[in-house]
Amino acid sequence: MSTSQLYYVPEVNGVPLVLDDDPRLSAGGVVGPAGPTGPAGADGAPGPQGPTGPAGPAGTDGTDGADGPTGPAGPTGPAGPAGPAGPAGPAGPAGPAGADGAPGATGPTGPAGPAGPAGGGLAPTAIKTSAYTAAVGELVLADGTTAFTVTAPTTSTAGAVFGVKKVDGSANAITVVATGKTIDGDATLTLIGVGSAVELAYDGANWQVKSTAILNAAATIAMQRKVVGSASTTTLKSLAGGETVLLSTGTIAFQAGRAYSLRHAGTFYSTSTDHYVRFRFRRGTTIAGTIVADLGQYYTAPAGASAYAGSSYFQTANGEGIVACTADTSTAVSLTAMSSTGTANYAGRTPASWMVVEDIGPATDYPWAPAI
Repeated sequence: MSTSQLYYVPEVNGVPLVLDDDPRLSAGGVVGPAGPTGPAGADGAPGPQGPTGPAGPAGTDGTDGADGPTGPAGPTGPAGPAGPAGPAGPAGPAGPAGADGAPGATGPTGPAGPAGPAGGGLAPTAIKTSAYTAAVGELVLADGTTAFTVTAPTTSTAGAVFGVKKVDGSANAITVVATGKTIDGDATLTLIGVGSAVELAYDGANWQVKSTAILNAAATIAMQRKVVGSASTTTLKSLAGGETVLLSTGTIAFQAGRAYSLRHAGTFYSTSTDHYVRFRFRRGTTIAGTIVADLGQYYTAPAGASAYAGSSYFQTANGEGIVACTADTSTAVSLTAMSSTGTANYAGRTPASWMVVEDIGPATDYPWAPAI
């Protein structure tokens, strides 16, 4: 059996393309239809790169991306030149004071200033040994080897002052008087101890002790305790119906800076036992005056005691209060009493019942004393 071979004849525009040297023609065969396309051959080696074409038009800008993290700071550059100074700002608050520095050297002494006016102290006199009338502004130096009297100046000027100082060591007294006037309410004032002294001031009517100096025991006796007021009575006083004034002094000029003792002694009695009487010192002459010393209460007699003279119980009362004066003041002082029950009686017997007010020295010696 003969085998026929089929040949593919390419066509161009539907016309078979026959080559002169095509062996299929020389064999005298008929060209058959084209067979199926065979598999693609392997890629050939790349050809050389052609020349770069012209750049295309630029595309539109894309959106900005997010900021990246800040990189590390670079080294500080050199300082630029200083700019001109700006205007001064307002002053800040003052800071705390610094520590004191070391003292500087003492500077040279300056020239002396003009003399000031004369001081207000008393001018000492020559030593006096006999009766002498002082002048305002004098300090009379008195030698009492023989006792004598110094008379206060005659003046009408309130505030005028003079003084007397005892300069001898005898026990003789130097007596100070004021013609027609009083000295702290008394007719005289006595200096005894050596060095004792007194300064007196005129109040427009009488002389008042302004200050004292006491340099020994004898002078203390004469100057420290000085009676400035007193009163006494033998007249019976009935203590019924509340507090009653028993005794009153006259007006006393109490001086600032001085202390005063208020003392009393007297007899009272009652027809009752277990009965007490309470005593007080008050300012002024009535029971409305301020209480300056409360002297407590005294009992007539305990229950069962024997009565005196068949019907009464007698008791002696005495007491003392100390007060200080903080500002010059003038007032009377009264002793008052009140009975607990029934009726009691004060005084009405001899010796007299009494009260006394004494200047006992500087108030600083009695810092606990209440004020008058």
